Amino acid sequence: MPHFTQGEGDEFVYGGDELARELRSRVADVFADVAALDPALPESFPQALPVEAAVTWGNCLLFTGEAPWEPFPDWLAVPAVERLTALLGSAIEQAGRLPADWDMAGSDEAEDLVAGLLEARMDSWAALEAIDTVGDVPNLVDRIMACEEVLAQFDRALEGRVEFLATLADTQLLANWRMS
Repeated sequence: MPHFTQGEGDEFVYGGDELARELRSRVADVFADVAALDPALPESFPQALPVEAAVTWGNCLLFTGEAPWEPFPDWLAVPAVERLTALLGSAIEQAGRLPADWDMAGSDEAEDLVAGLLEARMDSWAALEAIDTVGDVPNLVDRIMACEEVLAQFDRALEGRVEFLATLADTQLLANWRMS
């Protein structure tokens, strides 16, 4: 969701008030769904919502430099890190299949495959930033450590696919991330 505005002269400036408003709005939308959850029934949570909440909260922090108006809920941290760990396992499998999937894909599709892996890495960073703000929750530290081990495996899988990742070097995706 990059936003560029005209700066002084001919340069374009990344972010600004529009990006901050959009990120905060996204957090508000997701946390409206979170407010409807019963913390005592984590098995009833929509599968994607805990990690989506962590990613949106973390993106707000990463892209604006300010945490959202409310802290990340303690009761949502364990379900979020557990779901993130599972998603990282799937991303490792996708990285393993990348050469074969790449060969079967058209150029735009191949670029999307690689971008998806990089976005999974960025989302992981954002989610862990949110989860790391949570106080003392039973079993959370152990689950974070397990997630970080899987994240390290994902990083190694990405390193093994650097020739594919390099295809995005000249795209706007990486330029946008560098500026943010």
